Amino acid sequence: MLTQPRTLMAALAAVVLAVTGCGVPLQDDPVALQATTTPSPVSPSPGGSSVVRVYLVKDARLVEEVRRADDPSEQSALDLLTDGPTTAEKVVGTTTALAPGEYAVEDSGLATVIDVPVQFTQVAGDLQLLAAAQLVWTVTDRRPRSAVQVTFQGEPIELPTDQGLTSDLVRRSDYRSVAPEDG
Repeated sequence: MLTQPRTLMAALAAVVLAVTGCGVPLQDDPVALQATTTPSPVSPSPGGSSVVRVYLVKDARLVEEVRRADDPSEQSALDLLTDGPTTAEKVVGTTTALAPGEYAVEDSGLATVIDVPVQFTQVAGDLQLLAAAQLVWTVTDRRPRSAVQVTFQGEPIELPTDQGLTSDLVRRSDYRSVAPEDG
């Protein structure tokens, strides 16, 4: 019980010493301060009002990342995917297998059609499967059971899947080997 008042007195003494010993001279008379308007720093816009999910790559698997968008469409999600990982995501080892370029999404009624740029067709090796999986998982985020047709200049192209190459419609289930850990 006796130590609590001593602790309080020691803390009070430390505050008094700090205030009186800070080197700021005292004034005899009050001085009017000039009001200045310094603009406050503007923080960057957090993005749009909707949330979309994109699928990037970490440790040879897809990882889900959340992005803000004004438009929650499949095209918007795909555009955000092609932006690649943020600086913070790169720091923790997140990458992309997706080649840069213009990707176009269209809903044909039966499937989501993604027309890819020539750079996509030049992705090689294990990255092909990851790049295809990134496309499929990202554009089917709002409709996970939907099918995707990938085309180049309007013609279906062969995609690698867990079962081999196909130019048929593909789904998330065709990429279980690289699916997100919780997917």
